[in-house]
Amino acid sequence: VSGEIYKVLGEMWGMDRNVAKLKLLALCNTPPKMLDNKFWNGFMEKFPTIANMILNLNKEFKTIKKGKGKNKRMEGDAVCAYAHLTQAVESHFVLDLISMKLNIRYPDLEFITLHDAFYFPDTINLNEVKGFISDIFFETVKLRPSISHNYYNPK
Repeated sequence: VSGEIYKVLGEMWGMDRNVAKLKLLALCNTPPKMLDNKFWNGFMEKFPTIANMILNLNKEFKTIKKGKGKNKRMEGDAVCAYAHLTQAVESHFVLDLISMKLNIRYPDLEFITLHDAFYFPDTINLNEVKGFISDIFFETVKLRPSISHNYYNPK
């Protein structure tokens, strides 16, 4: 949640934190049989519990293409359990927990979500809403998320 792991991996792998984050996400979505490289091996050595969890999640990673046709989903196409799990968790947090509680606390607040982002009108008390979201997250997992914001002006 804090993103500290990306900083540690960036230092270990000799790259920027953001590049390390992308590299780790790519590793998490790679079939286990293809993970014999310096990045995975370093990650496995430094974070064995997390690495083994990812390996166990992805042990049934499917990569055999049984059919023809580009861009058509077919039986046997790649299925990555890690990706499915993280998408389900993100969706649960954003839609089932945070959005529901925002609707209860602020019934007139209009917002939309996209992945892990919330889009609010510029008329809200941003600090109050960010604090409320942080509290929901903390109540659920006992960690405070890092919440950033950007302003959008379509003009």
